[in-house]
Amino acid sequence: MHPHLWPRRKRGSPVAAVVLTDGEIDHTLGLLLLRESAARLPVYAPAGVTALLGAEWPLYRVLSAYSGVDARTLEEGRPIALADGAGVSLGLCCSATAVARRPPRYARSAPAATFDVGLRITDERTGGTFAYVPTAGGVDEAVRRIAGGADLFMFDGTFWSDDELRHASASADAPTAREMGHLPVGGRGGSLELLPRVGAKRIVYVHINNTNPILSHGSAERAQVGAAGIEVGEDGMEFEL
Repeated sequence: MHPHLWPRRKRGSPVAAVVLTDGEIDHTLGLLLLRESAARLPVYAPAGVTALLGAEWPLYRVLSAYSGVDARTLEEGRPIALADGAGVSLGLCCSATAVARRPPRYARSAPAATFDVGLRITDERTGGTFAYVPTAGGVDEAVRRIAGGADLFMFDGTFWSDDELRHASASADAPTAREMGHLPVGGRGGSLELLPRVGAKRIVYVHINNTNPILSHGSAERAQVGAAGIEVGEDGMEFEL
């Protein structure tokens, strides 16, 4: 639906590089849709995530039968200039900060490493700054460091309440939001209460589960989010920094 992402020739994609914040299946399956690229696709990820995608979730091995990926490491706390497959700068500087060190469910026995990072990306031309934390178990010092002063901050809005999945599935065995590594939006100590203090200029909830009532424009929960000055992400949104 976005013309900027349409192929510029009969095949291929204008996507010049990919940055992964984690190795969760829903955050990496999109790489399979880019498998027919004319050249290896640069994929930036923490070392722990790269290891997962070469072993426990052998996505890189599958893609090697197609165009393959050019795996590039995101080192914690070290800003790097993002580049395309030919090494040409994309005009973006990216810094990764660890927000969780627990592996995905499919890799519980994986060696200790960083498996979730938040990103701070700066446009080298305009100076605009984008902060991105799609998965977070809390609003801690790491999150505040990522978000502070950012022009745009996208944050984990997966669940409204901690027991949301248990109510939605009517199963007492369903995991809670916090057990899955997500800080709930609502309630005491929820992200809605904490995010206005992180110092970002504009905050948008993303990664929203279909059980979350903030997706309903007429819900009381959606009204609370709006009253706090925070936006709910929707398909088709565009931001210029």
